[in-house]
Amino acid sequence: MVRTKTKPVDQGIVLTAAVTILLIFFTLWTVNAGYSFMRYAGIVILALLGIFMKVERTLCMLALLLPFEMVFKIPGSYTVLPILISICVIKLFVLSRKMLDSFKFMAFALLALLSVLASVLAFGSFFSVVPFFVYILFFMLCLRDLKDKLPDLFVPIAVLFVIGSLLFCFGALLFPNAVKVIAPAAENIYSTRFYGFSTEWDTGRTLVVSVAFLIALYMKMRKHLLILVAVAGVMLYFLVQTQLYSGLIGLVIVLLILPFVGNASRKQYATRFFGMLVFLIIAGVVGYFFVFRTMLSLRGTIDDNGRFDIWLQYLKSFFSSLRIMFIGVGAGNISHFAAQSGQASAHNILIEKMIEFGFVGLTMLIALLVSVFKGFEMRAHRNLHMLPLIAFLGTTLTQGTSGSEVLFFLMIVCMMPRAADAVEAPSVQDEAERTEVAPDHPCPLPDASALPPDN
Repeated sequence: MVRTKTKPVDQGIVLTAAVTILLIFFTLWTVNAGYSFMRYAGIVILALLGIFMKVERTLCMLALLLPFEMVFKIPGSYTVLPILISICVIKLFVLSRKMLDSFKFMAFALLALLSVLASVLAFGSFFSVVPFFVYILFFMLCLRDLKDKLPDLFVPIAVLFVIGSLLFCFGALLFPNAVKVIAPAAENIYSTRFYGFSTEWDTGRTLVVSVAFLIALYMKMRKHLLILVAVAGVMLYFLVQTQLYSGLIGLVIVLLILPFVGNASRKQYATRFFGMLVFLIIAGVVGYFFVFRTMLSLRGTIDDNGRFDIWLQYLKSFFSSLRIMFIGVGAGNISHFAAQSGQASAHNILIEKMIEFGFVGLTMLIALLVSVFKGFEMRAHRNLHMLPLIAFLGTTLTQGTSGSEVLFFLMIVCMMPRAADAVEAPSVQDEAERTEVAPDHPCPLPDASALPPDN
């Protein structure tokens, strides 16, 4: 591997981060003191910032705000994130002055119409599907208009996401009264877990993604190892306090694919694999005694709320209704479906999307995503930016998603244009194939018979 050179950080991003951090802490301080007006004033301030800032700086601001989503929320309504993302969608349309290409537009429109129909048939309303399609439109427009800027945005966004996660954890310790006002889990059966200003599953997922960002940062820059390890240790400590098993699943998946990240020859892959195998054995023993057993002692049981029973119930609901099987109940409506049917949350992203879209909707969604991803490097062994997204998806295998903001945000910032910004130097084998021994003469000598005779 070689160290990846990074461009100087945009001073506008630094200023945006400073203003956002000050706003977050001032809001927490006022809420902790018993005044909630800054929660609403903060939404207005952030919306104004989103209007006047470049979209790429808004992405950096979102990296800081994602852990604090519940802080800036109107009770009984949405948080500030849909507002900021909607502003970005409008700006991208206005600035680019062009529509999506015909196939993507048709696929998006048909999927939206199908989801609206499914939602109306299931619940008599379609408003609940709107946020999902705002997020997916934001994702599509960012990949179209910011394609060449995304690789350079990865480092500042990763750093800001980690800073936001650290501030989230320590802010919850500094402002306990604000936690009771903001966090919905304060009075439920999970109140013994660490949940910060959110829920323990969203908090745990944020910490797992932060650790993946730290791993990607080290592999990209090859420096500040001790600092990154120390920060990762803090993240793991708070992750244990959330008692979230799905967080461990996300981390294990990231560790398993690490040997294959970056271009390498087969021999190099074999060396990495056996080195990582030794590391995993050591990490597994240490993780079992200091992470899993600690989490188990806090939870008091290894049971994880009967995930298999929950999944079977959802599968029965799916196959027992032709309407759900074919068109689903509408994008983002899994929580409404769970409440209507008296079931627990699905706790699995695949089952969630099956229920929401059905076979027809899923086929259309996959076709849309494939067309959007065209031209981007989706293979983790050539794009280490994928690690945070993989960590997130790993947690959703047993936890599901409580919203689509983080998913589409990571799908944006983890994308890299194909054949651009290679993770590593070419492998020895690839380099040998491209390198040939130069001939003694750079240009062929003319044929002697073609030379003019000497006088």
